[in-house]
Amino acid sequence: MDDLPTSGLGMVGRAMAAPSTTAVDRAVDGAVRRLDTARVLLSPRFTGTWSLVAITVVFYALEALAGGTTDPAALTRLGALRTDLVLEQGEWFRILCPMFLHYGIVHLLMNGVALVQLAAIVESIAGSARMVTIYLVCGVAAALASALFNDPLGNASVGASGAIMGLAGLLVGWALYGAEPLRTQLRQLLLRRLMIAVTLTFALGIAVWLVAPVIDNWAHLGGFVAGLVAAGALRDPVREAGSWAWGSLGASVAMVAFAWGAMSTQGARATATLHDDLATAAWRSALRETDGLNTASALARLVMELQLVGDRKRALTLVEQRLAAMRDPATPATLATLLHSLDTPAVEQAAYRRWVELAPDDAAAWNGLAWTTIPTDPQRAVRLADRALSLLPPQPEPVLRGAILETHAQALRHSGEREQALAEQREAVELLRDDWWIWALGELEAVEQRLVEMEAER
Repeated sequence: MDDLPTSGLGMVGRAMAAPSTTAVDRAVDGAVRRLDTARVLLSPRFTGTWSLVAITVVFYALEALAGGTTDPAALTRLGALRTDLVLEQGEWFRILCPMFLHYGIVHLLMNGVALVQLAAIVESIAGSARMVTIYLVCGVAAALASALFNDPLGNASVGASGAIMGLAGLLVGWALYGAEPLRTQLRQLLLRRLMIAVTLTFALGIAVWLVAPVIDNWAHLGGFVAGLVAAGALRDPVREAGSWAWGSLGASVAMVAFAWGAMSTQGARATATLHDDLATAAWRSALRETDGLNTASALARLVMELQLVGDRKRALTLVEQRLAAMRDPATPATLATLLHSLDTPAVEQAAYRRWVELAPDDAAAWNGLAWTTIPTDPQRAVRLADRALSLLPPQPEPVLRGAILETHAQALRHSGEREQALAEQREAVELLRDDWWIWALGELEAVEQRLVEMEAER
């Protein structure tokens, strides 16, 4: 639950009236009043919360030792959720391990703060055994929802947010249909803030997913629904007693131990073919649609993965096959842009060629083709850049004219026509210097550096 307002819960605690004497009031009141992250971690009252945080930190340390906290191989080795490995290889430990894995320090800290806050509230109300059990069950439910409803060829999934959303769902459920007086207490103290946080989490997740599928919304939903169900099964956690809590905790610990053992013995198996597997998944994804952002993104992932295993020729062959089927010039244009940072000039040039074929009057397409042609045939690149200049309108955008002039200048430079090249490079720098986007991308520095080199060559 990455965007839970951390200050809001503390404000609730400070605004509360004096606690009543009932067991429920004392539990809820104490939980909210003690919502200070450092105090929770240091307090012996929160052994369940402390244990979950400790396990998560241990997994994060293992990620760093295994190759890096953002390294796909390390995350795969330690149990990142990949649906294909679960369903086709039977690696069911990947249903449990992802809730303890995180992609980078920001991901860890965001989930860590939310975990400490929500787990402490639940632990104060229901006890350590029940809190840990419910957390693990919601985490498993989140992973199952992700595996069932997400694209099986999509990105691997990691993070505690599904389990954390489960704790949020549990508290929301208690506030809506829990036993009295717990229901009234939670409605007054937390329900509004929780609902805002939950709504923001889903809204942000959907908004980001529309741009790039990097947030696992199905896991969030699966964990939240599991928490709501758990609240219905345990409507009065303060008064209800019995051995089920410690028995279920024992079963949960055994499940964690099994997952740890399976991860230790089977986790490395998938890393041996990781990049080939990811390339295959990207290729299958690229075959689903002829055009569109998803197709371009899938092809870029394909090139990246095959480049990592040194198979550039195969990457070029496969990309050219999909390019031939494209009908929307925006798709090869997007692909060329995505490939720009991957140092794959042959594949990038193929994308520009298809863009030119589909949009022969687009100056930007001719410019891209000219730029990628400079290393192999600078004189042809001059002619291609001439074509791009001829397609400009009478009053072109300065950034587009500047980009084409720079391409023309570099083509002339590599063709031996240094004086004209230098004059055009200077003009290009002046046109590009005032464009914020060029500066933000770091391209302006590279353009100016090439001008310095050309002046030194005189």
